[in-house]
This record gives sequence, C-alpha cells and structure tokens, in this order.
Amino acid sequence: MIGNWQFNGIATFTSGTPYTAGVGGQTDTAGIDGTEYNSFGSGSGGYERMDLVSNPKLSNPTTAEWFNTSTSALAIPAPGTYGTLGRDTLRSDPYKNFDLSLFRQFPITENKRLEFRFEMFNAFNQVVYAPPDAAAVDPTYGAVSSTANVARQMQFGLKLYF
Repeated sequence: MIGNWQFNGIATFTSGTPYTAGVGGQTDTAGIDGTEYNSFGSGSGGYERMDLVSNPKLSNPTTAEWFNTSTSALAIPAPGTYGTLGRDTLRSDPYKNFDLSLFRQFPITENKRLEFRFEMFNAFNQVVYAPPDAAAVDPTYGAVSSTANVARQMQFGLKLYF
C-alpha cells in the first residue's frame, strides 16, 4: 500500500508576451509607402506606433483596461511623424503553469505490472490573459478578450507493462 508511488511536477514561468500599441489598421500618419505594414510582431497595434507621452502601465490592470489608453499616456502621432513608443515595450500577463501527476504501480508477476496514472494540466486553474487589443482605432483598444492558456484538464489512465 505504501510503496510503488511516484509524484511528478512541471512548473513553467515566463514573462508576459511583448506587444506594441499602434494606430491600427492601415493608417499611414507618417506618410511612408506601406511596405512595413504590421511588421511589429504578434500582438501588434497595426501600421504605426503610438507617441509615448507618459508611462502607459497601470498598477492594477483589468481585462477592460490592460494599459492606460488615454491620450495622456499614448497619443496618435502627428501627421508626417513616426510614433515614439518603442517596439514590444508593453507586456501581457506573465505565464505561470503547474502540471502534476501521480502514478502507482501494481506488480502482477515478475515481468508484468499495472500502472495507474492521474495527471492534471494547469493543476491550480490559473488564468493567464492574452495580449490586449493594441490598435488605437479599435473600440476594444486596451481590452483583453481572451486567455493565453486553457482551463485545468485532468485525466486518468491505466497502463499494462508486459
């Protein structure tokens, strides 16, 4: 009853996904030819970066407003100019995940055994938010509309070794 147990765990921690807030769509306020459209990477706000006025990071972000979307923090650049916000300067929710498993082996004969498995993925059911909408022209600008991970999953299994 006491022997033949095995407990396993995998913990994964990463910083949030970087993204860039931008004007959005194909608005060309800088007057360039459009060959660099959406070259900012995943989570991009679109064609041109915003002007950095003050720190857009909020001390207590919510899914409705992940970063400060007011023009006192980020503004649309003046026509004929490029935005001053650096590439990938904003970050989404940090990723944290724990996968756990518990195994028990039951010897049948010298060469045969039965293994019972219980596995949990995202064991503590922690929500990790995806990057927010970073395009200033969108009505959901600054809002998070999805998650970057899945809800807890559990599975049982039996494995026969022979």
